[in-house]
Amino acid sequence: MIARTIEFDLDEPMIRLAHRSYVRKTVGLSLWRYFGALVPFVVIGGIFLFGPGNWFYAGATVLGVGFAFWLGAGLGIWRLYQRKVAATKEQLGRLSRPHFRFQFSDDGVATKTELSSGQLAWKAFRELYRTPDVWLLFITKTRYVIFPAARLPAEIQDFILKKCSEHKIEVSRS
Repeated sequence: MIARTIEFDLDEPMIRLAHRSYVRKTVGLSLWRYFGALVPFVVIGGIFLFGPGNWFYAGATVLGVGFAFWLGAGLGIWRLYQRKVAATKEQLGRLSRPHFRFQFSDDGVATKTELSSGQLAWKAFRELYRTPDVWLLFITKTRYVIFPAARLPAEIQDFILKKCSEHKIEVSRS
C-alpha cells in the first residue's frame, strides 16, 4: 500500500478562495451572471417606463421588484459566503498553526492536525469539485475538504481522480 502525502498551511486567502468556489458552485452564479440577471428587469421596466402610453407605474414596479430580488439574492449569497468563512476561521483559531497533513491511499484519505487525526474511506466522499486554484472534496453537500491545487503534485491529482472514478465519486470543474 503506497501512501501519497501532502502538507500545507491553510491561510485566509485560501479559505476565502475555497468558499467563493463553493458558493459559485452551489448558487451557480458567477459575478457576471449575477449582474446579468438584472438586465431583463431593466430592459422590460425601461420599455414600460419610457414607452408610449400610461405604463409608467408598471415600468417602475418591474424595475423596483427586479432590483429588490436582485439585491436580496446578492445579500443571501454574501451571507452564505461570510458564514462559511467565519466558521472555518473559528475552527482554525483553535490551532496554533493551521497545518494540515493529508495522506491518500487505496483505503481512503487520512488527515492529521495538532488537534485531531482521522481517516475517511473513499466511499465516504460524494463529489470532487476542481478549480484551477483549489480542489474541494465533498463529504456532504456543505462539508468539504480544501486542497490548494498548487500543493497537489500531478501524481496525487491523478491518484485522486483514479479513486474518484473507481468509487463513482462525481468529478466536476469550474
